[in-house]
Amino acid sequence: MMEAKYVCGCSRMKRGLVFEIIDSGIGMAPDQVEAVCAARSVKSVVGTDGERGSGVGFMLIHQFLAKHGSKLELSSVVGSGTTACLTLPFTNC
Repeated sequence: MMEAKYVCGCSRMKRGLVFEIIDSGIGMAPDQVEAVCAARSVKSVVGTDGERGSGVGFMLIHQFLAKHGSKLELSSVVGSGTTACLTLPFTNC
């Protein structure tokens, strides 16, 4: 069994706050990343600890963020992990 490690960071950019989450888990294939970013249903796979998800978590997050003017960008390498960048734009209050 593989042990995943996580690194999280946040930075303030001109366009808003950018949160970056990097994990060293099982990663995703390019077609899985594309499906998530296109907000299509994703087939669930067994995770790092043998867990099985529903396959819709990222899809729901992506849709929710898009409706609120935010953006989720993913990059991943199978066997190496995934990086998720979440941008929360500044708005005039």
